[in-house]
Amino acid sequence: MGKTFLLKVCTPSGVLFTDEINQITLTTPTGVVGILANHQPIVSSLLTSICYIYDTQNKKLEALVNNGIFKMDGKTLTIITDFFEMNFRDENNKVIELRKQIIEKAIENNKKYASHFDVSVENKLKNELKRLNDLTRH
Repeated sequence: MGKTFLLKVCTPSGVLFTDEINQITLTTPTGVVGILANHQPIVSSLLTSICYIYDTQNKKLEALVNNGIFKMDGKTLTIITDFFEMNFRDENNKVIELRKQIIEKAIENNKKYASHFDVSVENKLKNELKRLNDLTRH
């Protein structure tokens, strides 16, 4: 068995996932990062994307992750995000479609209820929506 490290995924609902893994691939604003055990300490932001997790049996798992941040200290990788879903692939992309609806509602509410319309918030939400649309095309 190769070297492993602990993956911990935290959301506002609590810790969603904790397990030993061999490797993970994450998408950051500067590109794709592959992380193995004993990786140099790193803190970075995450983009809405599919992350690839290789478990201790080297089985490839996929997870849909929303914008967030991650921290690797060499032994534990902690992801902090408001959305993380392992079982997101189905014939109708229900999870992705639901996520798109939530983003569209947030854009609508930003326009409707913000005391001063925040264009930067809308742009960030639209970028996330675009990334989700790109994911459904692949």
